[in-house]
Amino acid sequence: MMCRQAGYQSRRYRDSPWRTFQELIEDNRTTLRQIEFRMSLPGLATTPKFLWSLVELCGHARSHLERMAFLGWADMPLLDMLMIWKAAQTQVKKFEFIRCEVVRGPLLEIYPASKLEIFPQFWCMGEDSDDTDEHMQDSLNDISLNNTAGNKVNEGDLTGMMPKRPRNMISKEAELSKLRRRCWAFVNSSVTLHPEVMWEEESLQHFEENDTVDEIGGFRPEYTLREGTVRDLILDEVRGIGPDLTIRLFISQAPKLQRLVWHLHRSTDFWMTANGGGLDITTTAMLLHPKFQDPATGRGIVGGQTCRRWPDLASVTITSTRGTGGISDIVLELLLENIGQEGTASCSPLRTLCLQGVGFGPKAFNSLRNREHFQVLVEVDLVRCINATSAMLEEILESCPRLEAIAGNVIRVDAIALGIPWACRNLKRWRIHIDSTQSTNEVSKGSPAMTLGSKGQQQVVFERLSALVSLEILDLDLVFPIRERGQSIQTLEWQLKRGLNLLATLTELETVRFLQTHSMNMSKSAVQWMMDHWPSLKLVEGRLGRTKADHKELSRLLSTRNIASQQ
Repeated sequence: MMCRQAGYQSRRYRDSPWRTFQELIEDNRTTLRQIEFRMSLPGLATTPKFLWSLVELCGHARSHLERMAFLGWADMPLLDMLMIWKAAQTQVKKFEFIRCEVVRGPLLEIYPASKLEIFPQFWCMGEDSDDTDEHMQDSLNDISLNNTAGNKVNEGDLTGMMPKRPRNMISKEAELSKLRRRCWAFVNSSVTLHPEVMWEEESLQHFEENDTVDEIGGFRPEYTLREGTVRDLILDEVRGIGPDLTIRLFISQAPKLQRLVWHLHRSTDFWMTANGGGLDITTTAMLLHPKFQDPATGRGIVGGQTCRRWPDLASVTITSTRGTGGISDIVLELLLENIGQEGTASCSPLRTLCLQGVGFGPKAFNSLRNREHFQVLVEVDLVRCINATSAMLEEILESCPRLEAIAGNVIRVDAIALGIPWACRNLKRWRIHIDSTQSTNEVSKGSPAMTLGSKGQQQVVFERLSALVSLEILDLDLVFPIRERGQSIQTLEWQLKRGLNLLATLTELETVRFLQTHSMNMSKSAVQWMMDHWPSLKLVEGRLGRTKADHKELSRLLSTRNIASQQ
């Protein structure tokens, strides 16, 4: 555990971490600025005393805690994670969960006297459950049919389920009342406890039968979170909690966010399979979209939660290793729709949008356009978003006057040739492969792009690039495969006769990155021209020339001007 106090002096506690932490809270409650917990320290876990000390620290009237971070914690119960998050919401401005593992525990379901809401895919998560039991499966089928028809659930079905249910599944109204007395969370419905609320049995054991939350901790967090202080939320490879719960319980509950960094864990594959193919689009959309908000209560119809906007969200980073993403196009659309002030499209705060390997597509792109995010965007990264088309990248270049950095998979020369001059005259960093393959889908016969031909289209591309006079990094390498293995790659020919000489305006260029595995038909005269016309050039990466011998020769030529080359 590392803590920063007034004056930003660091102290590291190793011996008896719980006792030392308790003393730290008591002695430095008003001066503590940052607190960071690492699971590598023995003896410090999410015990009741530890949790309530955090609650008291965040709730103290004179506390100045600004940052709280958890790194590498394993087996953290979701209930404890939510408690910590709620406590942090009252005080800190920066909150981080990095490489932690959340234990969801068995799902709590409430069975009222009339209608039952059930999510069968979660029934087999308890230690004592057995999804191969035929009687259990029959009961599940009967319950599902009755629930769909709106009928009362057969009591015999529930009785048959009891031996197989998770240990702490609630089945009676009396148990719900007991939970309300013993647990910190506010249960908003007497009909159904929605699947986003789960508990570990041991998390409730420290409460006495007659205790109330107010008596224990002097702080009563509610299930529906209140307006918080968190401006900076970092969720980095948190394992054990799916994208749907992350949005519902964390992101949607931080309306004052200014920066969101969310790196999805690779176990997103599991959640997509377990939840029937991906993020729960319906319920998440109902949570985010304003039309599902009850004007009388200010709450959404999903889990009783409040529909949220992020009027100040300036930076969004969501990454996944999947390529198609655990975050769908429609959810990204709704996230982008809710950035900025409600009812206006002229005051978007969004400056940075980094969506790598997620399901960004036409719906999310339309939100970017319709909310006028284009007018203020400074950085756009759509690498590994397979549905981000050439036409989308071209429109971003044409429509974002403040753009300074852009990254994507590939843009076609015919899409550029069909477009208009780019608006991003202050662009400094380019990271998109340019594909010169003729597209029969995007270019019709007789169109201006087809009339120009391949050589004419390349000339147009060089003309567009020449207008980017502030460019410092020009990266033309492939970051995502666009061909099957063994197929040739067609790209710009890096030759003066094709229009390279038009790039004499790029005097600020410092780094050029070519294809690593394919030649761009670069000649010695082209390299000499680069050395003569780009005075700021420091690094050239990728394959130079047509052969290995050409590459070595051109590398030696660059070294005569102290320009480094790498492949």
